[in-house]
Amino acid sequence: MKTKIILVLLTLVVLTAVTARAQVMGPVLERHTLEIGITYKWYERDFESTYLGLENWSAGAIYFKFGACRWATFDFEGGISTVHHDDFPENDYRRYTIGGGITAKVYRGRWVELSLSGHYSEIFDHDRSDNQLHKNTRDIISALQIEKEFVIGEQWLMVWGGPAFVYDQSRQYPWGTSNPVRNETSNNFGFVIGANAVVFQRLDIFANVVYADAFQPRLGAGVQF
Repeated sequence: MKTKIILVLLTLVVLTAVTARAQVMGPVLERHTLEIGITYKWYERDFESTYLGLENWSAGAIYFKFGACRWATFDFEGGISTVHHDDFPENDYRRYTIGGGITAKVYRGRWVELSLSGHYSEIFDHDRSDNQLHKNTRDIISALQIEKEFVIGEQWLMVWGGPAFVYDQSRQYPWGTSNPVRNETSNNFGFVIGANAVVFQRLDIFANVVYADAFQPRLGAGVQF
């Protein structure tokens, strides 16, 4: 019971301590299970600033998930890629993505299970051209996941969803300065829905949607060890 309380508190720390893109949301893994895979997400948010307004973007990452115990799973992700910004076609951007989070099981019932999750991610687009117009986006999602498990033959399916807090922050660095122009979202309450299917006992195929201002789908697949 003490372990469970500690994990819940750790989750709450994640939810409240971070301030920022590419979360791997889903149910808790079995104890000592490692999952490695790829994921891709689409975003659309309405920022407070009239300078930005409604923005949309997408990001991909390689991720690692680890079931530390029966009650908690930690996830980490990252990647390096090149990206093209339509508004700045002359700029040369290299994208660095990093993120992490925790999902903690807080209740196991006969019909449903409950988990708390918190995920942080960040993208830094480094402009290698002379313009030096760097971009930085930060994202945080915290959610209460109401989960229902189904076993069909030897295949496993988890359907989940619940209320969520979704916060995005955008920073742009004008040429020659280290002080960014910062913008953030205000309509941050929404929900998440998703499904994870484990087939052949190892392949996790998942899809989920985050809603805040607009529907933002995420897809991915990983192999469990």
